[in-house]
Amino acid sequence: MRSPAEYEKLREKVKGPEELAEEMDRNEALAEAKFALETEPRIQEALRQEIEQDLSEQGLDMLLESAGDLSPDLKAALEAGNFSVTIESMDDGHDQVALSPEGNISEKIPLKPVFTEKYTGGLLQGGSSGEATRTIEVLINGDPCGYIDVPASLSEQDILMLITSDEDVRGCLNGRAISKVRMTDGSHVRIETH
Repeated sequence: MRSPAEYEKLREKVKGPEELAEEMDRNEALAEAKFALETEPRIQEALRQEIEQDLSEQGLDMLLESAGDLSPDLKAALEAGNFSVTIESMDDGHDQVALSPEGNISEKIPLKPVFTEKYTGGLLQGGSSGEATRTIEVLINGDPCGYIDVPASLSEQDILMLITSDEDVRGCLNGRAISKVRMTDGSHVRIETH
């Protein structure tokens, strides 16, 4: 017979119908994105350029799952834009956007999950991914910066990371350093600078 604590752990592992539906929608969107990357060279190149720009603006540590573990040669190749973009199944069973350095196609370097959501969502805009989004208003030192649509499934931490890496938000910051970022309710993010 199992203890109540063991039953509770088992219950936490069981997914409900809503979680399963969200996971199915996410998997379908990733499958569509993977197909688009493999069959449409212009989409592959556009996404590669977008990631290359984000890498140069935000750095490897911000986008990559394990940037600290990379050799100097791999870091240099990625920073120079010498990579292709794929969607790969990771050890935990989830698919993620990964970078494959040119000349080393066996190496797959995954992006952080929040960026997988960002890039695959961008790939499929205009398509029907079926994923729900929510609109977040961004305020910098109390002044409106704009609105950003984010996947509804993202955690608060992932939303904050995505928003602080957004190109339009960076433009509003105008070079000022961020001192504090917080979500004040489900639809507003306040950024304070110094």
